[in-house]
Amino acid sequence: MYPEVMSSPIVEMESFKYMKYIIVLICQMVVHRFCDNLTFGHTLLILPLEPSSTPQAVTVSATSSKSIFVSWDPVIADDRNGIIKGYIVNYQALPNGYIVAKILSITNEEQNNRQTVTLSNLNEFTNYSIGVLAFTVFGNGPVSVGQVVETLEDNVLLNLTILPLEPSGAPQAVTVGVTSSRSISVSWHPVIAEDRNGIIKGYKINYHALPNNYVVTKFLNITKEQQNKRQTVTLDNLNDIGVLAFTAFGNGPASVGQVVETLEDTTTGSHETEIPLEDVTLTVTACGAPLGSKGKKYILD
Repeated sequence: MYPEVMSSPIVEMESFKYMKYIIVLICQMVVHRFCDNLTFGHTLLILPLEPSSTPQAVTVSATSSKSIFVSWDPVIADDRNGIIKGYIVNYQALPNGYIVAKILSITNEEQNNRQTVTLSNLNEFTNYSIGVLAFTVFGNGPVSVGQVVETLEDNVLLNLTILPLEPSGAPQAVTVGVTSSRSISVSWHPVIAEDRNGIIKGYKINYHALPNNYVVTKFLNITKEQQNKRQTVTLDNLNDIGVLAFTAFGNGPASVGQVVETLEDTTTGSHETEIPLEDVTLTVTACGAPLGSKGKKYILD
């Protein structure tokens, strides 16, 4: 004889908004100790579900050699199966690093917001696989398709000390003129401002008598107020000639060499007449030197 199955009463139960449920019917058999009758009871278990789909529109981008930025849209409303309590971002250094999870909790008011996290303390110049899932109080939903991104390579930053330089350009518009059998006048415009590389402290005029006398240097110091002024020197006791500028950190390049010839002394009675022998040119750089023998050619180095 089969036991009588008791009919189940109608059960009233409170449900929660936006929650899907699994309803499970469990049959219980009760055996009475002192009779042959068997009875069956029924129990209903109402179980909420975890999210049934992944976060949407997941994007990843490397922001440095140690960090990656991750963002995503929420799970579709119909697939949330309750209140989303937060998200888990899983990331793994490829090819075989450990899987690490970063948890982002959210409030009820943030259910429909796009979310972002920054993964930090990563390895330089390394590929990472990244996936995102949502969870409720009852479990985790499926993880999004893994996306691979590579962290940036470190830029090595050096503490640089910027040192002033010597001039990188020569004095401009150098002109020379013979003033006597023993002197030459040299004048020039300053080095172009962009090529000075600091405060011009002065000029050097190098000169020597051709063809092969030793080089002599004459110095002309200038002030800050004279940086943009044309300069002139007279070379006496001539040898050979050239001009350059210098700063406190070194000499600049010399101007193109120019050759000039001093006048020859001619004595007629008690009068001395200076006769030019030929046209000559000089070169000027930021350097200097004395000049000197009569009737000789000089080169300004």
